[in-house]
Amino acid sequence: MYFTVSEFAKKIGVSATTLRVWDREGKLKPNHVTNGGRRMYSDEQLREYLNLNNRGSESIAQLDTMGTLNGIEFDNLSKADMKKIIDKYEADFNELMRDYQGMLGVLKYLYNRKE
Repeated sequence: MYFTVSEFAKKIGVSATTLRVWDREGKLKPNHVTNGGRRMYSDEQLREYLNLNNRGSESIAQLDTMGTLNGIEFDNLSKADMKKIIDKYEADFNELMRDYQGMLGVLKYLYNRKE
């Protein structure tokens, strides 16, 4: 099953504009682009995104309960130190998304070679 930009954006709780920006930035590329240039996202991408988002929700609950996240006590950090951590997590996330996009590309290539 495929979703248009608007449909997918609504399902993950962001604007269609945000989704298009993520595409341009390489953060979340569409699964398929039609001959007419229409971006299409798969149900597998939806499940992966929601799974990542759910893990984020669990982390927020951990932070609220214990004041820590992955062993880091955020109450004792300066804003500059928190920014460094945020930047690292964002870079790690972007790298992971690129890896998944690469693996997905290989799988699609192999799939399309099948007769």
